[in-house]
Amino acid sequence: MPTPTSANRPERLEGNRVIIEDTLHAEHPVLASAFGLGRDAMTYAVGRGLYTVAAEFLAKCRQTLGYPPTLVTSPLAFVSDCSQIRDCDVWVFDGGEGTDDLAVIEDALARGARRVCFLTTEPGSFAAKTVAAIPGVATIVVPASSSLHSSVMAALLATLAALLIAASLQNGDPELDAAVRVFASKAAETRFSAAHLALVMGKIVKGKIGREAERCHLSLLVDPGLRAVSVVFRDCMEPTVITFISPDREAARQVSGETSFLLFSGFNTRHRFVESAGSRESIAYDYKDCGRLQTFLAILDAVVLVHAVSSEEHLARSCCEYPAFRAPLSGEDDLLSTVRRRGPAVRQKQAAHDRRDHPAFQDVVWPAAFDTFRDGLALEDIQAVVLDYDGTIIPPDDPETLPAAETIADIVRLLENGLTVAIATGRGPSLGDALRPLLPQSCWDDIIVGYYNGSYLKPLSVDISREPPAKTAEIQALVERLSRTPDLFKNFRPVDHGVQLTFERGDLVDPEAFRREFILSSFGVASPLKILCSGAWFDFVHIGASKKRVFDTVASRLPSGAGILCVGDNGNRAGNDHDLLGHPLGLSVGNVCDRPSAGWSLYGETCTGPAALHNILGSLQCVSPGRMRFV
Repeated sequence: MPTPTSANRPERLEGNRVIIEDTLHAEHPVLASAFGLGRDAMTYAVGRGLYTVAAEFLAKCRQTLGYPPTLVTSPLAFVSDCSQIRDCDVWVFDGGEGTDDLAVIEDALARGARRVCFLTTEPGSFAAKTVAAIPGVATIVVPASSSLHSSVMAALLATLAALLIAASLQNGDPELDAAVRVFASKAAETRFSAAHLALVMGKIVKGKIGREAERCHLSLLVDPGLRAVSVVFRDCMEPTVITFISPDREAARQVSGETSFLLFSGFNTRHRFVESAGSRESIAYDYKDCGRLQTFLAILDAVVLVHAVSSEEHLARSCCEYPAFRAPLSGEDDLLSTVRRRGPAVRQKQAAHDRRDHPAFQDVVWPAAFDTFRDGLALEDIQAVVLDYDGTIIPPDDPETLPAAETIADIVRLLENGLTVAIATGRGPSLGDALRPLLPQSCWDDIIVGYYNGSYLKPLSVDISREPPAKTAEIQALVERLSRTPDLFKNFRPVDHGVQLTFERGDLVDPEAFRREFILSSFGVASPLKILCSGAWFDFVHIGASKKRVFDTVASRLPSGAGILCVGDNGNRAGNDHDLLGHPLGLSVGNVCDRPSAGWSLYGETCTGPAALHNILGSLQCVSPGRMRFV
């Protein structure tokens, strides 16, 4: 490593100082407002390269303001994470001209982020101009002089200064605001002066770095509260020059004798770091409480050290925009293409897989699996349709409502084109009471209804309140057993349908614990029953009962291999539609399971319930009498 002597370095530092000064003298109302709007939300801060420093500094500012946690992550890590973020904010720092920022923004919007902020110093960049056209994204421009465009480092420093001011403004204290601006301005003026750079370089030259250039090394110890500093060194120094040492390890045992220690400490680490370095050569900086002002100072010091230590070639490459950032990326493997291949249906299905992480589905490429499933739908001649009722024909949250006129019209159109229509439901007589007045009486005998989750099959023409199923001993035994476990219930109000026992979830102390206890122990009584989830209810039915019995009955009346489309809303493993949707023509308009070849939703969570059913049935067109296809 050559001894750093370039005359260009003071000039670069002076340019950076001017940028900081310009930013500190500007007002930042939009940025300050965005800060305030995020005071009650967990936040993702997404940056790459040097802009990870800005993401870390945002996290520091939010932490010191007492806001909820901030997760700092890269674009790839963010897009690879499928966590639910509906109550979270996402901040994206403009990383240049690539498409990774757009990938993050599209992914954040698709995952339902509460608020998305895009922070840039270059409103004319490819990403900034594209983001400006995306609804639901707040673009925040940090004002700076035109010289800003020549350097990633300069843009970063302007961003940090703006974040510092915006954070201070949250206190609503003009005197504090003025004091912070003066403090930061003086810090930049002092540290970015030619005299200070010469002083730092002198310290380095006095140590082993100057005397044994080929073998010399820096071992960096950084207080955990100054993570942004580590990013500066990571991105701006040759890896052969610096070793990063965890502050939780005893440093002196981890390095060779040909090293000098560089210590960035705070109250909690200063003694530990000094003891760890022992008698080795060291350059020590202390940042007291490692708050946002001290972190700002630490970053400035790191920038000066980088200018003092890095080779001219590496420094120029680090502080200027990389060519890869200058042109939009293309091709199937870039991050934006990955996000766009992962539409709502794929996101929902993959999330179901992630929850279970079944060994059998480890090699599934979910976008490809969805394409295969959708292509298979298009090839089938549909001769029958089996529909769930609650959550599919009617909305899941209002059991008393009647089907919409357009839904009834869709069903009638299927019947008029010669298709067989059947209903599979967890309900009893109320379904027949609701549907008979809405559908032509001439078709009642032809519509099979599987009541009580397929436990009792009758034509729609039969009023099962007059022909109820016989009561079963197993159901009666379960009622008696549960009546002796009052700790499970807020209200013990079982609904005994003879072949099905129903509890409202709201009557249970812990619905999921209730379900698990039955699956694991049957509440201490051997029972040939199973539990099914349906919206707001838990249903106990005989282990042989299933809505698939409706499918099997319909299939027995059609030619072998006839296409039978099944639509339900509870397709997850515990749901009462799971069996019904377990084939390549099974579609969900609600939740889904993790099976790659069955039970998909075409629209994910963007369109559900009766609206999704209307879209599905509306896509069927008659190709011959009694046969329809998706178009």
